[in-house]
Amino acid sequence: MYEKEKQIIQFLLKEIPYGLTKTEILKAMYLADYESRRYRGKPVSSLEYIFYSYGPFDQKYMQIMDQLVASESLNEKQFTSVKGRTGAAYTLQKPGDTDQLSP
Repeated sequence: MYEKEKQIIQFLLKEIPYGLTKTEILKAMYLADYESRRYRGKPVSSLEYIFYSYGPFDQKYMQIMDQLVASESLNEKQFTSVKGRTGAAYTLQKPGDTDQLSP
């Protein structure tokens, strides 16, 4: 389930190997969908965004990220920011996993 979205997340993390937070990944997916709608007339994912405190959001996205971490496709590294906030950055477990993205 949500294979296209999982592939998009893996592609983003392949292109940015130092890792991204959940918020950064979701914002990048939103921008990809936005640009795809402009040029192709349809989004690349099936996410239905609502505007939330920190930007676009869809509850399905949290489920997708949880599935990727549980399946060990992603590494999750906890961190503390300079302002003392905690969070997690995500990287690919196996960087070659995105060589065969579906159309």
